[in-house]
Amino acid sequence: MKNNQFKIRMDDKRMDKLRLYARAKGKTMTQVIEELIDSLPEVVIKPTEQEEMFLHFTEN
Repeated sequence: MKNNQFKIRMDDKRMDKLRLYARAKGKTMTQVIEELIDSLPEVVIKPTEQEEMFLHFTEN
């Protein structure tokens, strides 16, 4: 599995909340964020819509 990185901007209050939550659960902040992402519902789109989205992102 390829690991990707991204930067996110957030205010100090949210950063502290994430840090404290992760520490209380004995997890890393990355693990907490990954679990939140995994809990999102799956989105199913038609192949043609997917192609349009891909083209939109690659043109920018």
